[in-house]
Amino acid sequence: MKTDQFNESLDFVARHYRHGAFDSSSALNRLGFRRRPAMLRRVAVIAGTVALTASALFVGYYNYNTPAGTDAAMQSAPAAGTPVAEPMKVVRLEFSDAPLSRVAEEIQLVYGVTVTNLPDEDYHLTLSYEGNAYNLVETINELLDTHISVCD
Repeated sequence: MKTDQFNESLDFVARHYRHGAFDSSSALNRLGFRRRPAMLRRVAVIAGTVALTASALFVGYYNYNTPAGTDAAMQSAPAAGTPVAEPMKVVRLEFSDAPLSRVAEEIQLVYGVTVTNLPDEDYHLTLSYEGNAYNLVETINELLDTHISVCD
């Protein structure tokens, strides 16, 4: 049965085949795509290579020159001399293996609040957080099973 179907398909192709019918260039031409000159393709490949190399160099340079210390790092923190944020204001903070006392200092500095009930244990925290002071302290309490509190 399968042999008969194969033979019929082969006969159909043999009857309708004409030279160049299965050529990819003529098929692309029928679809409206024109072949680009070889020089234009080379220029496009070179431009793409230069763009990728430049972006890789930029990323490498940026990563090499960005300090990756183990102390707390902040994003969107107020610069020196600017007024402190309100406790409910949403700010993004990042900490990388920072002692809990340093995290509390940053919260106090950025949000203008007082952090109390810090435990005596030596906790370290790695966290990227965007939110207000109350939610951040609540998250820290859940993560470390502590009872830190915030006072305005």
